[in-house]
Amino acid sequence: MIWLVLAACGQLVSAPDALENARDVAASVDLPSRDALAEATTLRNYGLDSMLREHTTETQWNGGDIRLVDYDAMNGSIEATVTLSETLATLAAVDPSNLENKDERLAYWLNLYNGWTIQAVLTQRALDPAWTGAESSEWDGVDTGIPYVMFDTTFVVVGEHLLTLNQVEHGIMRGHEGTIDYYFADDQAMQDLVYAWHDELWEGGPVDGRIHMGLNCASYGCPDILDGAFVGARVGDQLDASGTRFLAHSGKGAGPDGISNIFSWFADDFAGSHGSVEEFVAEYREGGDADVDYDALLEYDWSLNVAE
Repeated sequence: MIWLVLAACGQLVSAPDALENARDVAASVDLPSRDALAEATTLRNYGLDSMLREHTTETQWNGGDIRLVDYDAMNGSIEATVTLSETLATLAAVDPSNLENKDERLAYWLNLYNGWTIQAVLTQRALDPAWTGAESSEWDGVDTGIPYVMFDTTFVVVGEHLLTLNQVEHGIMRGHEGTIDYYFADDQAMQDLVYAWHDELWEGGPVDGRIHMGLNCASYGCPDILDGAFVGARVGDQLDASGTRFLAHSGKGAGPDGISNIFSWFADDFAGSHGSVEEFVAEYREGGDADVDYDALLEYDWSLNVAE
């Protein structure tokens, strides 16, 4: 006998009796078309959030904590691969211009960049489980690590547009005129759109140097990937925490042996939002920067951030 528990009155009723006396109940759902996402004003990225919490792991490296990605477990999980595909499809369908404020837009572009970076690595490792990018590196002077071509290949989808990771980072997020002019020299309409996205993101203010604490290039040397998705309502706190975590690692953030190349490559971004690289480091490094050697650069390790 199957029993149904009716919590409201505490009675036990047999399933056949319940069905016999039941009123007609209609339950249905109209699955919205993906076009409806173009009107979204906020995003939570629940799928991406749970996937990253499940498939990132903490370990020690070069004298500090580091968070790595279990790409192979993700490739072995139908749920994870479908979840990431759904996330990227959702982000592609959303119109970032419709998001309700700059924090929502910032979270959008950070998740888009990181999500597509993960997808690129998953694709390569699905073809070759031992792939680390070292064999095909096109970065002059770098013998190991993920290939530069990965950042300059068109696969990032935003609406009807295909972009590269570099175009997202340096064009849309940083608004680097040379990058925009270079990539879209023959497409004035696309130039205008990229500048518009950039202006909407910062609302006339400077580029926030903290973006470099949130963008993850799938390597040991970059700030660790977040163990979850960026969310507009918390994105500022999330970037603060990422900056503090990065600078606590003296082997890749800042310490007596030098500072990350990130602070050299993007010094203007940190100066625009925080006054200078030194002021940024002093603000986010626990214990201050008295022992930091600003005249030396730490070796940037481009090794794939894969959890073995």
